Amino acid sequence: MLNKNDLNKLLDFTLEIQNIDYDFRQKTLNMISELFNYDNMNFFFYDLDRNDINLCNPISTKTVEKAMNSYIKHYFYKDIFHKAYSSSLNNNLYHNKVITVKDLMSSYNFTQSEYYNDFLRYYDWDNQIVLPLNYNNRQLGVIAILKQDGQNDVTTYEYCLLSKINEIITQSLNMYLKEFESNQEANIFKSSYSVIPTGLMILNYQFSHIYTNDTAKEYCKIISENRNYFSPTKNEYINKIVDLLTSDYHKNNNNEINIDSYTFKIYPFIVSSTYHTIETMYTIYITEDEQPEKIHEKKLINYKLTKRELEIINLLLKGLTNTEIADQLFLSSHTIRTHIQNIYAKMDVNNRTALLYKLNS
Repeated sequence: MLNKNDLNKLLDFTLEIQNIDYDFRQKTLNMISELFNYDNMNFFFYDLDRNDINLCNPISTKTVEKAMNSYIKHYFYKDIFHKAYSSSLNNNLYHNKVITVKDLMSSYNFTQSEYYNDFLRYYDWDNQIVLPLNYNNRQLGVIAILKQDGQNDVTTYEYCLLSKINEIITQSLNMYLKEFESNQEANIFKSSYSVIPTGLMILNYQFSHIYTNDTAKEYCKIISENRNYFSPTKNEYINKIVDLLTSDYHKNNNNEINIDSYTFKIYPFIVSSTYHTIETMYTIYITEDEQPEKIHEKKLINYKLTKRELEIINLLLKGLTNTEIADQLFLSSHTIRTHIQNIYAKMDVNNRTALLYKLNS
């Protein structure tokens, strides 16, 4: 049925559709329009989580906006082809590459339908062709072609060429959706984990980092600065910390490693690699160890101490004398003694030893 010129068109179509990197549906419709001179086409994605067709941001070629809005709001579920995707669909018809009105009903019944009389005729459309895009029994989407009143029905030649086009689009759409879904999952992962208060790192089997969220970057930077590591780039100071982890993990076979005031918990997990082998990767959660002052503040919350009294307690914990505390806070020794007596009263202790014992118990 197809001549050499048609085969060349299909080859060009195949090469062009494989190079689409964004806006797959719109570019595909434009390519079909150029090939067949169709003016009005719609492209719908299926709801990939369900078995029924869903209006996932429908797009069209030259279909007037008023007609498209009317279709979405009122006529989509009255479309005779909508029934073609219900459970009552004939299995043979389901696997067709091209479905026409005649596959579903007689011309008479079609012209009597509400969909035809109230929608198609209003916009001078007389016929409709559907290309169901199904890959391995998975419904990916559908392309609807609307023919103007007076245009011929689908010819055998047209049917044959559209069938081949369907196969090409379906293959490419399947790959496009896989990549889209994969990128979407990765973006959701990065967006959510970049802002959590826990540091997160993912290392490959060689212990090279492949993902680090913002919190983990900040922790690694603080550790590097405290250790005077030279780190002109982010990756360099992250690599320094990863080197410390690697050394300790392989030396002691310990899944919980402490570096300065941070705890790194390492969890191995298994993934399938590109070459169908199994690889071990590592998820690392980083938490900041609570500082003694923060722990004491939690213990002291019920004593209703003032901010100044909390400052004095922290200085007492460091072993400073009353005179040293007074000098540091620019207060008189008498004022410091008064604050300390108030602290003793609130915490029900009589001296500094009892206070320190209560704080550390």
